Amino acid sequence: PDIVLEFGGHTVVLDTKWKILSDNYRNRGISQSDMYQMYAYSKKYEADSIILVYPYTEDVSKTDIRYTSHDNVQVNVFFIDLRNTDDSISKLLTEVSDAFLSSSKDVV
Repeated sequence: PDIVLEFGGHTVVLDTKWKILSDNYRNRGISQSDMYQMYAYSKKYEADSIILVYPYTEDVSKTDIRYTSHDNVQVNVFFIDLRNTDDSISKLLTEVSDAFLSSSKDVV
């Protein structure tokens, strides 16, 4: 993966893809091999959260995309707007922070 964050016994894995997604593609263009890769990362790193990061494009109408496997591995898709990186990075950091917070609540 591109980034592995660990804090307080919890792990968040982020992986960036430089593919353009679109509503016109099957699964918006997210490949099955990318999903298998994220699943493997979740198992290898015992990750509480997996975030797959793509560049934002106006060709994707829904930007809140989540996939959950049969054994509850959840992959969250996040978009970085390359025209407004400050705002996008801020939102990504909030997403990562929320992932750590929700993981901590599961333990309590």
